[in-house]
Amino acid sequence: MLKIFALLVMTIDHADRILLDHSVHWMTVLGRFAFPLFAFMIARNGLYTSNAKQYLKLLILFGVLSQPIYWWALDHDSFWDPLNVLFTLALGLLGVRAWLNGYWWALPFIVAAGWFVEYRFEGVAVMIAIGFTVDSIRNRGLAHPLTIVGGALIALLSCFINTGGYMPSDMLTNDYAP
Repeated sequence: MLKIFALLVMTIDHADRILLDHSVHWMTVLGRFAFPLFAFMIARNGLYTSNAKQYLKLLILFGVLSQPIYWWALDHDSFWDPLNVLFTLALGLLGVRAWLNGYWWALPFIVAAGWFVEYRFEGVAVMIAIGFTVDSIRNRGLAHPLTIVGGALIALLSCFINTGGYMPSDMLTNDYAP
C-alpha cells in the first residue's frame, strides 16, 4: 500500500512539474512525500535483503535506462548532472549496506558521491539515517537515545531536502512549493 501511495504522489508531482510547470501548489506539496517514502522503503529493505548486489544492480540499470528520459523531460543543461533519483537511491542503499557490514570508513565517500545525484548528499545521508534508525528501533527500542537522534536527523535532513533550508521561513517559501 505504501508503494502505491508513493507512486501516486510521485506521478502527481511529475505531472505538475513537467506538464504544468509547478503551477498547481497542492500537487507540488503532495509530491514532496514521494522521495522520503521511496527512501524509507529502499533503506529498510536494504537492511533485510538477501541479495543486496542484485538490488543495487537493478537500481543502477534502471537509473541508466531512465537518465535520457529524465534529462529530456526536465530540460537539464547537462545530461549527467544531476543523475536521476534512482542513482540517489542506489547510493543510499550502498551506504546502508556499508554501515550494516561495518565499512564505516566508506560512508563519507558514499555521501560525498551524492553531490552528483538528484537530492544531492542530503538524499543519500537521509537514507543512511533511515537505515540506522530502523535498525536501532528493532535492536534498541523507540526510547533509546540513538533511535531518537536518528529520528531527529531524518527530520532535519528531510526538511532540507524538501525546502532548501532548515529555518521555518525556508519551509514556507522555497523552490519546490512557491
